[in-house]
Amino acid sequence: MKRITFTIASITAAAMLCTSFVSCNKKAETAPAAKQESSASVKPAETAKPTPAPTATLTIPELKEVSGYVSANDLTTGNVEGEVPVEDGFSLKASSEKIMAVEEPAEAVTIGDDVFSKRLSTKGSGNADVRNVTFPAKKGETIVIYCAQGGSSNRPMHLLNVTTGEEVKEFSMLPKDGKTIVPCVFSEVAPADGTYCVYSTTGGSYIFQIKVGK
Repeated sequence: MKRITFTIASITAAAMLCTSFVSCNKKAETAPAAKQESSASVKPAETAKPTPAPTATLTIPELKEVSGYVSANDLTTGNVEGEVPVEDGFSLKASSEKIMAVEEPAEAVTIGDDVFSKRLSTKGSGNADVRNVTFPAKKGETIVIYCAQGGSSNRPMHLLNVTTGEEVKEFSMLPKDGKTIVPCVFSEVAPADGTYCVYSTTGGSYIFQIKVGK
């Protein structure tokens, strides 16, 4: 039986050879993973674009002759606590218990070619007796109402023939998205000579202007 003798130098060389072999294998295994990691690009999260606020589609009839009108811009700022006559036979009707108010909002409101720095706030629901704007109109004249509701719930605007007690029209001012308040313009032809009034129900609203003419 032959004795096999290993020297320290030979053992050291063999160990270094094994270490080199294992190191090469590890590099070979990890190289593709490193390459794959570097090739994977992280895309930044896309920022959601805000949904634009709805805008009112305003159809404003052109009146060649205006027989009467009231504009909030011409009214004195403050509370209305009784019947206040204004120009062209128009009157603001309120009471000490059910007031209205002429307000100056933080931002002016543009409706068509008109810019309103003031608004008449009804401060709540109205009827033929209170919280309304009353005015005369003749048969065939067009009544044009510039307005907006004061909240997100439906607060319809009413046009009433005070002389006959008949409601001529009910207009919905409900925002398109149920939240954003937008200005509205409504028009209706007076069915007969008489006194008419405009008011809102189920809550307050804003009136910017009312025109009567042809």
